[in-house]
Amino acid sequence: GITPIESLIRINYAWSDGEIISEDLLYMDMDKFKQDFTKAYREALGILFEMPFFSEDMTDDYIRKATSEAILLNAIIFGEGIQAPSHVEPKVEEKEPEEEEEEEEEVGIGGLFG
Repeated sequence: GITPIESLIRINYAWSDGEIISEDLLYMDMDKFKQDFTKAYREALGILFEMPFFSEDMTDDYIRKATSEAILLNAIIFGEGIQAPSHVEPKVEEKEPEEEEEEEEEVGIGGLFG
């Protein structure tokens, strides 16, 4: 049958519409690109929050920012610690369903071998 292979050829330059494309554009580091994009987005939001106009689609973000700044100022003025938000609900572990799952897996694997 036909199997896929990995090519060991590395392209140093490419030609497109009369322009030479260098190796660093051909083999872009996607992780670095994602980090740069995320950083640019956060910086743009920071600039937006400092602008003297209001955008209705950002209402929730404005409220979150105002709340966090109010909590910070309250802590600075009254000398209290800043509490971390507690939005996480405690997990209730049920041991019985896990044991049942393990038993099912053992039966399934045992059925494969014999």
